[in-house]
Amino acid sequence: MLFNEMRNHFLCMPKLYFGFYIVIILILLPTVCNGKVFQIEKITDNETHDGGVVIEGNKIAWRGVGDNGKQSILLMELSSGQVENLTDGTITGYFGTPRLSNGQVAWRAYNRDTENPKDTIVFWDGTNVQVIDEFDSGSFPYIGYPPSYGSIEPTLSNGQIAYAKWDGNDYEIFLWDGQEITQITNNETDDYEPQIDNGQISWTGSNSISEPIDVFFWDGSATNNISNMPETNEDSHLQDGRIVYYGFDQAESYMADIFIWDGVESKCLVPILGYDYEPEIGGSLIAWTGWPYGKPHDISVCWIWDEYKLFDLTNSTLSGVDPRTDGFSIAFRAYDGDDWEIYIAKYIEGSFTSSENTGETHGLVKEGELVFIANGSEHLVIADATDKSEMEEIGTLTIPDADDSFDICKKDNYVFLASGDSGVHVVDVSDATTPTLVSTLDTPDEATTISLIDNYLYIGDQTGGLRIVDISDPQSMNEVGVLLLSGSTYGTSINGSYAYVANFSQGMKVVDISTPQSPVEVASYSPSDINVWNVVIEGSYAYLLCLSFGIKILDISDPLNPMEVGSLPLPEGNQTGQFDVPMNMVVAGPHGFVASGSQGVFVIDLSDPYDPQIVERIDTKGYAWSVELDQSYLYVSDGNEGFHIIDISDYFYSVYEDGGDGQDLEWEVYDDDPEGAMIQNVYDYDRDSYVIQFLGDGHDNGYSLLTPTGCQWLKTVAFNIEWSLKYNEFYTVYIELETSAGTRMMVYKPEDTDDLGTDTYIHHGLGTDTMDGQWHTFSRNLTDDIEEAQPDVKILSVNGFYIRGSGKVDNILLFAGQAEGYDFDNDGLTKGQEINAYQTDPTMPDTDGDGINDGDEAIYWGYSWDNDSDLDGEINLLDPDSDNDGFSDGLEIESGTDPSDSLSYPDTELPAVPAITIYVFPFLFSLFVDCHDINPT
Repeated sequence: MLFNEMRNHFLCMPKLYFGFYIVIILILLPTVCNGKVFQIEKITDNETHDGGVVIEGNKIAWRGVGDNGKQSILLMELSSGQVENLTDGTITGYFGTPRLSNGQVAWRAYNRDTENPKDTIVFWDGTNVQVIDEFDSGSFPYIGYPPSYGSIEPTLSNGQIAYAKWDGNDYEIFLWDGQEITQITNNETDDYEPQIDNGQISWTGSNSISEPIDVFFWDGSATNNISNMPETNEDSHLQDGRIVYYGFDQAESYMADIFIWDGVESKCLVPILGYDYEPEIGGSLIAWTGWPYGKPHDISVCWIWDEYKLFDLTNSTLSGVDPRTDGFSIAFRAYDGDDWEIYIAKYIEGSFTSSENTGETHGLVKEGELVFIANGSEHLVIADATDKSEMEEIGTLTIPDADDSFDICKKDNYVFLASGDSGVHVVDVSDATTPTLVSTLDTPDEATTISLIDNYLYIGDQTGGLRIVDISDPQSMNEVGVLLLSGSTYGTSINGSYAYVANFSQGMKVVDISTPQSPVEVASYSPSDINVWNVVIEGSYAYLLCLSFGIKILDISDPLNPMEVGSLPLPEGNQTGQFDVPMNMVVAGPHGFVASGSQGVFVIDLSDPYDPQIVERIDTKGYAWSVELDQSYLYVSDGNEGFHIIDISDYFYSVYEDGGDGQDLEWEVYDDDPEGAMIQNVYDYDRDSYVIQFLGDGHDNGYSLLTPTGCQWLKTVAFNIEWSLKYNEFYTVYIELETSAGTRMMVYKPEDTDDLGTDTYIHHGLGTDTMDGQWHTFSRNLTDDIEEAQPDVKILSVNGFYIRGSGKVDNILLFAGQAEGYDFDNDGLTKGQEINAYQTDPTMPDTDGDGINDGDEAIYWGYSWDNDSDLDGEINLLDPDSDNDGFSDGLEIESGTDPSDSLSYPDTELPAVPAITIYVFPFLFSLFVDCHDINPT
C-alpha cells in the first residue's frame, strides 16, 4: 500500500522532480543481484542482423541470413552447434519471429508486393514445411512494413497454431488445431498478438473502438477480459493458465509495467521505473525487455524474474532485447557493436545423466573431481566433474535383486548406499572405474537415510528405528547400538554427542550417543499434524524439513530443551506420483538451500532465525531430491534428470573491511615491537571515504584483520581476495590459508618478481611502483597463486589478512566467482557497471564527491547522465557541480532544485534534507570459535 501511494504520487509530479522520487521508490524495489549466476554465451557472430530468437531445451530458432544469402528461419541444436535452414528454397519473403514447441516451428512470411501483399502462416513439423494459411494483408497500423513486436505473428503449442488474420474488415484471431482452421473472434476491432498454450489462447484487443486496448483470454469455450484497466494493455504471453502482459496502469503515463494474471486476478508483477514490454513466461521464469531510467544511452535491459528475485541479465554492460525463456535458459538478441547477434544465458552450468538413464538420482556426494551418485535402480554411478560442462561417466555398479538406492555417504575408499529393503551396501571405490561391492548389512525395515561420523554409521530404518553401525572395518560392518522409536525414523544429523532424529509423525528426537552401544532418547520436539522427514544442524540451530509444510527452526543451544523459534511454509508445486517435499537442505552462512521436488531449490535467508524468508527459487528440470555444496557450486540431485551444477557464487562473498563504519574493531596489532603501533579509522581525501590507517615503526610492526569476534575467517567457499592500499614505504601483505598440506602464507610485497616457494611461505610481487603514495587495488585468485608455486596443494579455507608497514588500507573482501558482479563500494552499481558503462570508480561510492552516491546519481540523471550541462568537459555523472552555479549536485537534488540549470539553485536557508541510504546488501559472515594467535614474519 505504501509503495502504491508513493508511486501514484510520483507519477503526478513535474518532471523536474523525477530523479528525486525515483531514489525514494527504489528503497522498496527487489534486489537485482546476489543470486543464481547466469552464464552468457554468444551463439552467432556474423555481419548480418540476427533476431526473433526463441528457445526450447537444446534448440533455438531465429530469423537470420542463411548460407544462401537470403533471410531465413534457422534452427540450431545447441549441444552440437548444427544449424538447419528451414526456409532454404521453399519459402521466400520477410519472416517474422518463429515459435518453437516440441521441436516443431511456426512462423509468418510476409510478401512485400505492394500491389497484392500477402501473409502466410508456415509450419515445420520436424521434417517438412507446409503452408497452413495464406491471406491478404490488412490495413493494420504497421501495413507497408512487417508488424513490429510480433503483432500478428503466429504462436505454436503442441502442434496447434494461433494467429491474427485479416478477415476483410479487421484482424481476428484464428486457430489451426492440426487439421482445421477455426475463427475465434469476430468483432469490429483489431485482435492481434495471439498466444496459445495447450488449446487456450490469449490476445490483445478491445470490446469496441471507443474502449481501451486490453488482454483477453479464451479457455476453449468462453472469452474474458483479464486486464480491464483504463489504459492500454498489450503483449500477452500464456503458459499453464497464467498470463503475463505489459500495461499502463496510470492515465497519460509513459511508464509501462509488467502484470500477471493468475487465473483469478491481475496484479503488477514487479514495479520498475521505466518502460517494460514483451514479457514471456517459461516455467518459474518471466523475461522481458526494459528501458529503465538511470541506465546509459542505448542500453536496454533483459529483466528476469524468478518469482522472488529480479535479475538484470546482462548487468547493463550489453544492450539486450527480446528475451525468450523455456524456464531454464534465456535466448535474446543484443548489439555487439557491429550488428545484432543471438546470445544464450543459462544458470545451470552443467548437467549429468547416466548412460543407462534408467535410475533416478536421489543423493550424491562429491570428493575431489568425482561425484558419487545414489542413482535409484542403477544403485551407484560415478562421474568425473573436472569439466562441469562436459561431465563423464567413469564407473557404475548395479547390485542384483537390490532395492533402489536413496542415500549415500563416503569414507576413505568406500561408499555406503542406503537401499531400502536391501539394507546398506558398502562399495570399494579405490578404483572409481570398477566399483566393487564388498559387504551388505541387512536392517529390519527400510534403510532410507544414513549419516556417517568418524567410524560410525547412523541409519534411519523407518520402523526399525535408529541403527548405529561400527564401520571401522567396512568389509565387516558390526551393528553396535539400536534405539527403537515410536514413529518412523528417517533423517539423522549428528552434533557432538547428540543425534537429532527425524521421527516423522512424532517430530524430532534428541538422542544421547556418547555411548554408541546404548543410545538414549533425552529430549523431543513434536509439532502437531506435521511429519518431520529430515534434520539439518548448523551451529546452535536445527532445521526440520517437514513434508507438505516447509521448515521448522529450533534453538538447540540446550540439547535437552529444543525450542521452536521460527518456521517457513514452502510452496509444494505439483508432486503427483512423487515423494512429498521438502527433502534435503544445506546451510552456507546466512542462507539455506532446500531441495523441494518439482519446485527445484528454494534459497532461504536464515540471518534472522525467527523470521526466515524465501529470497530465490532455482528451478530444475526434474524432481529435486537433495543438494550438496562444493565451494561456490550447488549440486542438485534431480530425479530422472540426473544432477545439475549451479553457480551460486553471488552468495559467497564477505567484506571484512570497508572503513565506512568509522570503526576499527576487527583490527589488532599482532606485532607491537617496538611498542606504540596504532590503528585508526581516518578520512582519506584522495579516496573520499573513511579508511584504516596504521601508524608504527614501519615494517617492524604488524596488524591483523580477523572476524568481529577476533577469530579466524575459516572461509571454505570463497578463494578470491581483493584489497586496496596506499603506501609510500615497504610493506608486506600475508593471507593465511589452511591447505591439504597444512598452513600456507601467501606473501605479497612491492617487488617486481615472484619468488614463489615450496614451503609455508609463498611469495608474489605486486610491483615496486605500488609504494608511490597512491591508492592501488589488487585482486588475487588464491587458487591460481598457490597452484603456480605448489600445484598439488589445495586450499581448504582462507583464515585471515595480515599486513606490515605504516600506511592505509580499505575494501578488503573475499569472494567466489567474478568480481564484476559485486557492488564493492555499496553505491548501488556493480563493479562491471562502474567500469564498463559509467566510468565511475568502483572503489568510491561518490566518485565526483558531490554528496550523492554514484548509483543514486545515475538514477537521477537518467538518460542525461553523460550530458555536459555546463560545457566544462565533465559529464554530469562525474561533475560535482553540473551547472556551475556554486552548489553541488547532491545539495541541489536534496533541495529539489535542478542541478543542470544554473538559474535553479537552493535556498541556503532551507533545512538540509536527511540523507537516505538506498542500497543495503547483506554480506556473508560466519561466527567462528577456532581462534589462535599468529605472527607472520
